[in-house]
Amino acid sequence: MKKSAKICKVIGYIWLYLAAGFIIINAVLIWYYSGFGRVQEIFSPFNIVNLITVGVTLAPGLGLLYLSEKLDK
Repeated sequence: MKKSAKICKVIGYIWLYLAAGFIIINAVLIWYYSGFGRVQEIFSPFNIVNLITVGVTLAPGLGLLYLSEKLDK
């Protein structure tokens, strides 16, 4: 069980780092092509579509980390 927990943890962290990098790169590209005002508009807390999209993007990594903790116990 320890090996599968470790694999899930590593894959979870890889997923989170790649997802965060993807989000940051896209924010920089939006800033470059459309300006900082567009970045503020997209990452506004009132932009529900973006919040759902970010949640769906990060959910598998967080789920794998949660699963690795459950498998470790």
